Amino acid sequence: MDIPKINLKNIEVDNKRIVALVCIYLSPLLLSDIHVENEYIAAFIECFYYLTSMVMAELVTFKERKKNYRCFKKKTERYVVLIFTSIITCFAGQLLLAIISNKVAEGSSTNQESVLGMPIGMILILACIYSPVVEETVFRYVLSKIIKNDLAFILISGIVFGSVHVLSSIPNHTLLEVVSYGIPHLGVGLYLAYIYATTNSLETCIITHRGINLLASFPLVLINFYR
Repeated sequence: MDIPKINLKNIEVDNKRIVALVCIYLSPLLLSDIHVENEYIAAFIECFYYLTSMVMAELVTFKERKKNYRCFKKKTERYVVLIFTSIITCFAGQLLLAIISNKVAEGSSTNQESVLGMPIGMILILACIYSPVVEETVFRYVLSKIIKNDLAFILISGIVFGSVHVLSSIPNHTLLEVVSYGIPHLGVGLYLAYIYATTNSLETCIITHRGINLLASFPLVLINFYR
């Protein structure tokens, strides 16, 4: 990549906020056996979870992303080219992997079926605002602070990214569903981790993730609109 790696050595890492963010993010998996009967309370808890995760992710990465912005301004054209090519590459790769893995699994994922019942606005908010910020903070920023070797970080980040998506989206997953849903996310996770490892630009990963999700959301939005 024709972009120098950003020097982050002077940026302080807030470990307490990182721990808090990870606990909040993983709470639905840890508390998956608890069910709230009242739909209004359940909706409030869900909204509170998304909002808290977003705020905590912003607090954790504020200083690093501020430096990312300054670097972005100096080399805007290079970053725009990187982001655009990354979105196209990731989306095309994800689509290809999804086609191959779905053919093996002979069916659509449980997550796709559940998302079809969501309001269009909620799909776009989760896909283009919440997920890019929180997931890139957890899977790229946090893991990079723990794993110092770039190759190990890329591999572990991609694997954890794919695994968490499978666990959170397919409750009673079969091996075929894991293959169908996990492999495309593994591919995207590896690529985004590679971008972060080579640039130290979390903002680039967030914007790329946002673009991929936006493209991937179009079919679901259209299906929901015409249902």
